Amino acid sequence: MKPFMCLFRLLPLSEKKIIVNNYNGKGYGDNAKYIVDEIRRQQLHYDLVWIVEDGKSIELPDGIRKVRMWSLRCIYELSTAKVIISNVKNYLPFLKRSSQYYIQTWHGPVPFKYIEQDAVDLLSPRYIKESQQNSSITDVMLSCNAISSYLFKNSFWYDGEVYECGAPRSDIFFSSQSVKDQLRRQMGVTEGQKVVLYCPTFRDNGSISAYDIDAHKILDTLKHTTNQDWVMMVRMHPNDKKGIARFHFDKKVLNMTDYPDMQELIFVADMQISDYSSTIAEFLIMQKPVFIYASDLEEYSKSCRGLSPAYYELPIHINRTNEELIQSIEQYDEAQFRQQLVPYLQHYNSFDDGHASERVVERIKSVIDGTFRRQDGSENHKK
Repeated sequence: MKPFMCLFRLLPLSEKKIIVNNYNGKGYGDNAKYIVDEIRRQQLHYDLVWIVEDGKSIELPDGIRKVRMWSLRCIYELSTAKVIISNVKNYLPFLKRSSQYYIQTWHGPVPFKYIEQDAVDLLSPRYIKESQQNSSITDVMLSCNAISSYLFKNSFWYDGEVYECGAPRSDIFFSSQSVKDQLRRQMGVTEGQKVVLYCPTFRDNGSISAYDIDAHKILDTLKHTTNQDWVMMVRMHPNDKKGIARFHFDKKVLNMTDYPDMQELIFVADMQISDYSSTIAEFLIMQKPVFIYASDLEEYSKSCRGLSPAYYELPIHINRTNEELIQSIEQYDEAQFRQQLVPYLQHYNSFDDGHASERVVERIKSVIDGTFRRQDGSENHKK
């Protein structure tokens, strides 16, 4: 592989080519989806390439080429693209040139587990090496809040630019009600129904015992307390899909685990139930009610990277049993919830306003047309 990386590095750059790595080959989603959608909306004539997993059937919009992860073609595309976009810090098979521009979007608002340098004693030497290498070739990291900016500068082995532009994937949260209604219909939600999204994170030990929420009892409780009809969307983590075995899916409990865009699910949902997922922060900044169900809190906090203080500072009660969860739902007070949110939102200091994708595309346009000047004042020279 290394000889081809060296060989392809000698080839001319394709000045209008942009290649995307989303979770090392996953589908059309996360921050890059919204950046590419904005490129397509502006009808910019760029060569768009999306890296996909081997053997995976992934649907992409017209005009986007697929390339298989780790293939010889993938090495070539990475080596000759002007702009590379990624949301993870794993190794990519190419040797970056000074005239290439690497955008690291990251993939979450606020981590509740220790990550990167803060978890250096818990991470594998391989991951540390790959993360440090990724930081060394990154030209800019996109930040959506003050907490992320601090982490990028202090915990990511990174000393480059942090662009406080907001998260492109959060742009959808500022969409109109008509967009929300259309998405709900596509997802099988009928008019007038409310949506609770259950989206737990994965367990390093592979256990699914903590996903034992009583879905139908929760729905009955919500109907009784709100006098409205509810459905539950279940979204298991991509690393732990076997957890769906704990559910009986029907017209009221919908399996959305393979739905390609998590942000659309967050957007349409009226309420969230989760455990340690960073999506909790996204619900809170939209001031939507969040209920934590963490029956394995003690075990989880001691496993792998553990839980950071940011988790325990959330303005939400941690429910340990189904009975506690039901009681929290029954006793929910919206006015009290919003009051408790105020100091949290001030500390979080979100940069999201619905225009992050536009800002990133403007940066990409300036890089491609050669007018962008790096932090050191040098121009984005072409090679």
